[in-house]
Amino acid sequence: KQHGFRYLFENCINIVNVEKGFLPATTLNNYCYNQMFYGCSNLATSPDLPAKTLKSYCYRNMFYGCVSLTQAPELLATTLGTYCYYGMFYGCSKLETPPVVAASKLSAYACRDMFKECTSLISTPSMNIKTITNYSCYSMFEGCTNLTTINITISASDFYENSCYSMFRGCTKLESASSLFALNSDSV
Repeated sequence: KQHGFRYLFENCINIVNVEKGFLPATTLNNYCYNQMFYGCSNLATSPDLPAKTLKSYCYRNMFYGCVSLTQAPELLATTLGTYCYYGMFYGCSKLETPPVVAASKLSAYACRDMFKECTSLISTPSMNIKTITNYSCYSMFEGCTNLTTINITISASDFYENSCYSMFRGCTKLESASSLFALNSDSV
């Protein structure tokens, strides 16, 4: 149901590991896992996230501030509601390995602040974005000071308000963004 496990373990700083099959649902309602592990600063491993359909706010801030997390779970969802990955890994300063991100159609605010201030991240996830809307990638990698490689291709035919605003702001080691856009539009 809506708000199902929202804030369930927020600020439980003694949680270190979560079993892989802990969250088996494949369809999530609004706010389902919102801020579930927020502030769990000693969380080192995350559960699998097998959901294929996400309603709004599902994973918003789910691992926010989990500074011990080094690897993210695969994100297999292909249907995304608004705000679903918003701030999901914000401040996960030891996160080195980006997750697989299956979605190619990003709803409004879907990936806003998703990896913001993940200072150990060296590459983006591999993504082929075909649809991008309002604020979809806003500040997605802002402050990722060790980011060197972009594995994202945006081939959307339309862009909306602040779609990619500050997407790579402060990524001081980034040297090339030549593969980022494969645009089919005269209107950006």
